[in-house]
Amino acid sequence: MLRWVSSFDVFDTLIARRSVEPQLVLKQLEMRAGLPGLAVKRLLADQRLGSRGQPYQLDDIWQEVKQAMGLDDATANGLKALEVQLEHDEVIPIAENLVQVEDGDVLVSDTYLPLEVVRSLLSRAGLERTVALLVSNDGKLRGWIWPRLLEKFNVRQHFGDNLHSDGKTPASAGIKAIIYTGSERTAVERFLAERGWEPLANLVREVRLANPIMHSRPEERHLWTLTCELNFPLLFFASLLLERHLRDSGAREVFFVSRDCHLWHRLYGRLFPLRRSTYFYTSRKCLLKPS
Repeated sequence: MLRWVSSFDVFDTLIARRSVEPQLVLKQLEMRAGLPGLAVKRLLADQRLGSRGQPYQLDDIWQEVKQAMGLDDATANGLKALEVQLEHDEVIPIAENLVQVEDGDVLVSDTYLPLEVVRSLLSRAGLERTVALLVSNDGKLRGWIWPRLLEKFNVRQHFGDNLHSDGKTPASAGIKAIIYTGSERTAVERFLAERGWEPLANLVREVRLANPIMHSRPEERHLWTLTCELNFPLLFFASLLLERHLRDSGAREVFFVSRDCHLWHRLYGRLFPLRRSTYFYTSRKCLLKPS
């Protein structure tokens, strides 16, 4: 009798990238390597191999890049290793989904990254369950992975973020599909990114996705989200304005009144560690009705 399991997508379901878009990892790679045009060449190599309809991995991509840019073996291997390192630097957990994974479940990913790299990314993000991991280029996209999965398991549901690969194709194989949209930027995060504050938008998203509070405590989960999406950006911009005011006025020290400014004082101190700032203990009663 086949064992019952749940299956999960990996990228943008269990883990995500800090910079949101995979192409931004390649731009970082180009900057670190100091090779203009590397990001485009690397992306084109992936697209060329994908168009052939044959299995390929990261090694094959870098063989293409090596030939296109005339790189020697040592340079190409070094750049490939740097890309993997950047992927590890970029990985963040999607906490609410990681906690749903149980021992024995199956993770299914369409990716060019080798299986051992995907496992190490999941481990870095905090996954501690013993799971099966299936990696292919187009198994979910074309749907051929699902019949193979059903030969070995009874799949109660598949959970992922892509409407086609995690929704349509598993549903066509008779598997209940649940689509997750939380890895997408929220309205606040889009607002920040579109106005030139993309690093701040990414940080807000990262902390939002790290929410450890279970859905059984919806009010507390909502407070976490409000803190990430509203409190933090508000205090961040308030800190910038305050520092500008202090510089313009020539002030040597700033006092943050308790208790309302408790979090603001901590954030300001991290942003401007050279500015002398003091948490000033007082109360509304003292301030409004002094003796």
